[in-house]
Amino acid sequence: MTDNIPPQPPGPETKTIYNIYALFGVSIVLSVIPYPSAAILCALFFLIVLVVAYSTRKKAEENSLTENHMTYVIRSLWISALFSLITMGAASFYMLGRVDYASFEACANDIAGQGAAAVQSMSSAEAYAMAEPCVEDFINGNYSVFMISMLIAGGPVILYLGYRFLKGLSRALKGYRLADPKEWF
Repeated sequence: MTDNIPPQPPGPETKTIYNIYALFGVSIVLSVIPYPSAAILCALFFLIVLVVAYSTRKKAEENSLTENHMTYVIRSLWISALFSLITMGAASFYMLGRVDYASFEACANDIAGQGAAAVQSMSSAEAYAMAEPCVEDFINGNYSVFMISMLIAGGPVILYLGYRFLKGLSRALKGYRLADPKEWF
């Protein structure tokens, strides 16, 4: 994990690294807050971290502390994106086989009873108004399936990001680079 290069004293270069790790950490925290506005901010902050890390790495000297940590942050984000695709697929597979649609049948029959032409001409608000009486029972009846699916989709990615964040930040705070910033773990 360590290399033979002595730690670098704090300076402008390390402050840039700290700021990027701070925004990276805020993004991780926002990713677990269950509100749409937090999700939007999380995605925006992750995008900003990615763009700033690429830009900072491009300006950094080769084999510098900054280049090392920016490579690590960039890899962390791209690998977590890959993990999220895999875990979302697994969560979808889990959920689709276990969701109970019985509580939604009455509303679906009402909508189907309107006829194909009427359904096609409905606005989404009108369709939701017809489905709304069944939504709460549908969610309550499938609550555990939804929660387990959420843990399958988000848990491994959050753990991975948290691990990478803490590992990189602890090395940066000590003024050290990472031995292999391109490693997966």
